[in-house]
Amino acid sequence: MYLKKFLLRNDDAGADGGGGAAVVDPPADKGGAPAGATGADGTAGAAAAAKGGAPAADGKGKPADDKGGKADDNGGKPPEPKGWVPDDWREKAARGDAKVAQRLTRYASPEAVVDALVAAQNKISAGELKPVLGKNATADDIKAYREAHGIPEEHTKYDLKDVKTDLIKPDHLDLILKHAHETNQTPDQVKSTVGAVKGILENMQAERAEKDAGDIVTNEDALRTEWGGDFRRNINLIHGLLDGQADEALKESFLSARLPDGTLVGNHPGFMRMMLGVALVQNPTGTVVPGAGANLDGGIKEELEKIQNTMKTNRSTYNKDTKMQDRFRELTDAAIKRGLMDENGNWKK
Repeated sequence: MYLKKFLLRNDDAGADGGGGAAVVDPPADKGGAPAGATGADGTAGAAAAAKGGAPAADGKGKPADDKGGKADDNGGKPPEPKGWVPDDWREKAARGDAKVAQRLTRYASPEAVVDALVAAQNKISAGELKPVLGKNATADDIKAYREAHGIPEEHTKYDLKDVKTDLIKPDHLDLILKHAHETNQTPDQVKSTVGAVKGILENMQAERAEKDAGDIVTNEDALRTEWGGDFRRNINLIHGLLDGQADEALKESFLSARLPDGTLVGNHPGFMRMMLGVALVQNPTGTVVPGAGANLDGGIKEELEKIQNTMKTNRSTYNKDTKMQDRFRELTDAAIKRGLMDENGNWKK
């Protein structure tokens, strides 16, 4: 039977002019290439590669990829996916939250977001990021915030360390610290605030001292021009009036008081004119008796009696001293005007 079939196929082959013996192919293995098949380059498996089988070797025993490259060109790692980040990755990550999407515009890529997240977590772990207080912070929130920032439990326990507070009144300093504690200011913030207040006070003192020095010159020049040769006498009359009414400490405090514009009372020309007027009411003659104070009458009488004694015991000295003679006449006129002496020079008291 097999021979007949062979002969028939041979005849069929010769019928179309092919001639020669027909070749009967042996059956192929299941799922493989026909036995004895060879590629054009004489290597086994070339035909199978042409029909989508395993990639051909590159001549070094390594299979080539389907693009002509080598499978281990990426160091044995799978190739990175191309185009895995969509253009609208921010909107998708925000899940409809416009504010979150807007914040994501600060980052160029998802990798940048991850970097920022890791950096923030590292800062938290290192204690560099501390809690903040929201508008509706609870008592527990405030307590945690104060503990994290080193804020003491009471305002009196702020440690100002090397910050000097000598120019700040104690009650004013207490108000500053109390307000700082109520607003949860850190120790560093409080030290900065107290230092700033002290600096302001120092500047105010310097500016005030400079103004006082300028006022002394300006106002003294004005009174010298106005009073002329009586300037020193009038100043002495004012001081004599104050000496008779107050002790030295009160007198100094009075002259060092300040008017609303900051000018010292003792440096104000208008005040000095007023005080001269009061002094002349008490001492109409304008007689200056050093050290007399309020006891001007006693001072006039005492000094006048000394001159009279010189006139009696050492007339030649009196006659040669014109200043003593002028002073005698001044004191006599004052004594008469104040009712201490009559027109003839006799003492009434």
